[in-house]
Amino acid sequence: MGDDYKEILEKSIKEGNKIPEKFQKIEKISISFAVRRDGNKIVPIEDAKIYNYLPTEQRLHVPFLLNADFVPDASRKSIPDLEWNIKLLEDAGKEFASWWVSLLEEGNGYDLGSVFDILPEFKDVDPYRNAFMRGFVAQIVKLPCIPVDDNGVYRIVSIDRIISETRDFIISEKPVMSDKDFYQVCNKSTLWNLYLPHPDIRLNENAQKLISRFSSNSTILNKDDYVQISCNTKFKEWLSESTENAIRYYDFLFRSSLIHYQLECNDSIFLAEDMTISSGKSIFLNIDEALEYLYMFEDKLPRLNVKVREAMCEQFSRISTAFKPYNSVDEADKLASEFDLANYAKRIRTKDDSVNFLGFLATASGNGRTYTKGIPSTMPIYLNNGEVVEGTANLYVQDDFGDELRQQAWVDSAWIHFIHSTYVSDYWEALTVFMTKNSIVPISAKIAWDEIISPEERLEYIIGSINEKETNIAFYNFLQKIEKEIILDSELKSKLVIFANDGTDEELVPLSMQLYWEDDNWRNFLYEKWLPKQSCWVVDDEYLSTFVGKEREAMRKFFTSKFIANKFSVSDFFNKCLNGCWSEIIQLIDTKEISFEFLKFLFDHRNEIAGSFKSERFGEIPLFYEGEDDGNAMDDFLSDVTVYQHSDEIDVLCDEPWFDNTQLTVLDDIYRPLFESKDGRDYFDKVGIKFFDLISYLRDMVIENLEDYDETLSTKNNNLLFHRYFGKIYTKFTKEDIDTLKQASIFVSSPESSDGVLCDKSDDHYLPSGLLTNIIKEDIVPIRLLDSVHPDYCQSDLDREYLLSLGNCELAEDNFLEYIGGDSNREAVKEYITIDKARNIRFWRWIVDFTSDESELRKLRGLPILTSLDTFETDGKRMYSAEDFTIANNTHELISDFIENPLFVSDRYLEDGNPRNWRPLFVSLGINITAKYIILNRVS
Repeated sequence: MGDDYKEILEKSIKEGNKIPEKFQKIEKISISFAVRRDGNKIVPIEDAKIYNYLPTEQRLHVPFLLNADFVPDASRKSIPDLEWNIKLLEDAGKEFASWWVSLLEEGNGYDLGSVFDILPEFKDVDPYRNAFMRGFVAQIVKLPCIPVDDNGVYRIVSIDRIISETRDFIISEKPVMSDKDFYQVCNKSTLWNLYLPHPDIRLNENAQKLISRFSSNSTILNKDDYVQISCNTKFKEWLSESTENAIRYYDFLFRSSLIHYQLECNDSIFLAEDMTISSGKSIFLNIDEALEYLYMFEDKLPRLNVKVREAMCEQFSRISTAFKPYNSVDEADKLASEFDLANYAKRIRTKDDSVNFLGFLATASGNGRTYTKGIPSTMPIYLNNGEVVEGTANLYVQDDFGDELRQQAWVDSAWIHFIHSTYVSDYWEALTVFMTKNSIVPISAKIAWDEIISPEERLEYIIGSINEKETNIAFYNFLQKIEKEIILDSELKSKLVIFANDGTDEELVPLSMQLYWEDDNWRNFLYEKWLPKQSCWVVDDEYLSTFVGKEREAMRKFFTSKFIANKFSVSDFFNKCLNGCWSEIIQLIDTKEISFEFLKFLFDHRNEIAGSFKSERFGEIPLFYEGEDDGNAMDDFLSDVTVYQHSDEIDVLCDEPWFDNTQLTVLDDIYRPLFESKDGRDYFDKVGIKFFDLISYLRDMVIENLEDYDETLSTKNNNLLFHRYFGKIYTKFTKEDIDTLKQASIFVSSPESSDGVLCDKSDDHYLPSGLLTNIIKEDIVPIRLLDSVHPDYCQSDLDREYLLSLGNCELAEDNFLEYIGGDSNREAVKEYITIDKARNIRFWRWIVDFTSDESELRKLRGLPILTSLDTFETDGKRMYSAEDFTIANNTHELISDFIENPLFVSDRYLEDGNPRNWRPLFVSLGINITAKYIILNRVS
């Protein structure tokens, strides 16, 4: 008995309480318990009473018997509420705890559940029981009191190491997992050092109450613990072991209403069909319908395990939003975009696989969207002939037109694949529409042209396949059937070929070659000698003759409408073909006859070719010129050379000896017929073969360049013919032209030469006359004063008029003496007849012969006369006529008698056999002519 009991006794005695004698001397307190036993089970005692060695009427409300040294009341039927008794009940509770734990020891062999069945309830009943329970609680929490199975080893551990829960995850009639699995998934969690109650007591109500009452928060499984468990790798391995595991786990979450919290914290708890654990957002809940078509991609469409889903269909339907939303368009986009790189084609093993997958793409829709990405390029597609191709290239729906095209000899069969009819059957309209959207349609005329014929790489094959005429005709016959769709641009025409002939040869030529229909106009055109071979082609007749009726007419219309062949015309040839064969034409014009024929052709067809044959081309045409054997183009000449049309005027001019006909480029006489009409002359003049305008030419090339003719006009004959030539046409020139022409040299009469001498100008001369000719012949005055055009220049009235137009004049005889004796010429004449005495004699003789008119002769006063002293005297009054000049005799002696040193006229003027009457001259000059006259003058 401890001191505390002694203190209680002493206190009670002091207070005068009546204490049984035995307690006053007690030294040891006895406490014991008793229960019934049934084999290894302990059986609780109902309505058990407290024993104080003998039973009392006092109930403790526990399922076992308690015997202890209580202080009874006087009747010994109850236990009074004494401090001793209360103390003893507390200690009894402690002792019971130890005794009860001892029952759990492994060696005792008791049924563990039955041991827990004798635990008192934790409820407030009366002070006695309360005191007992205080002692029990105080002791039980100190003792290892909960049996556990520690990996096969029976152990008893304290309550603070026991896991408890309120949601039946593991402590349940149907635990979600085994203890072993539980310990594994908790190995790295906060529960790793705790234990589950022994399986034999786990569902025992008293055990659960005991554990629950004394468990701390750290040992009670809460919702975060379940989340933590779900994150454990071992848990995921366990969960993926079987659908049963998954079903139990999901059932727990739904039953415990933890599903939403679990998903918020960790949704990677779902067992997919491939038995992997996935997040709800990464797998679909239900895509059974889609997999009817996408079964070959089941592994690419993760979904909740079907067995699990079907087992808990109702529950999962309540959390459908936790799963990846299924949108057929998104999945179609994903599969299609990955198809080629991921080599999904190997999944398509049959025609049904192919049809179903494309059917899925065709029907994919959702949220107002449809699949639009088309058919993957490596998609296996089955053909009507049993073959399989990848992608939609060259894929079409079969029909009669497509069959016809594919059978063409110039078509590579690889260009056209006919998709199996299953893809485009009526029973699946959506798939048929999808094929149409992906351009898998029957071959139309437009498709035939755009996709099969006109692509460059195919065109090359076609061209190589239509080298035979039959195939070539078939090709163009097919083009005729689709003519509304074809576009034959210049580049394409340069590649396509067709059989054509040039009247001699048949060849394959490009469509870009200008082609015609054969007719008489074309055949006649071929006779032109200047036309090169292979320069004017016609479409071979078999392109029409092969067909009849409407088909033949359709072919002709096709060739014409597509500008493959046209009706032949000169204008069309010149417009479209000339450039291509122009250089050959030039080479073929190698004779003057061909050159003439070509120019004649151009002139005859001038209106037809007006818009296509540029005048500049005339400069390139070989022409043949007067006096030359070889042809030359006008462009070969210097820019200042003019080519002239042949004419009579040119012939006349070129025959003139003074004219250098080499400076005049004139076409050969063979071309003359071209210029006979005004139209011909005008036409060729405009293109550079100039009409010869004689007056303009002479004006521009001769009159304006007279200095160039100085040398050739320095000879008498050339000069004479020059002036005679111009004398015939001078009236056609302007006054300005004539003024310029005056600068041409001309021969004037001269005593030095019978041909005359060259004068550098043609004006200010006298027209030739008998007087002037005689004077000039006698050389009695300066030639420059007489300056008479040589008589050869004046053989007709026309010559005279021409010379007059040049500014020359006629010298009248009655004016001559005044001309030479006038003030302007007197000194020149005086000097001229002074320097040569013989000339002086001839002068005066000519004067006497010319006239006896004294009034005219007076005009010569002052001119020198030769004296008998052989000197000259100009004053006639100082001179005397000797008797030989008159009929008077002895005049000389008489005058000498009267006049001192008289000057007589020289008798050299006298000429034997030609007596002259000198008297009028001497009288006019004031010369004393007779002695009588002299004497009379002297006397007077």
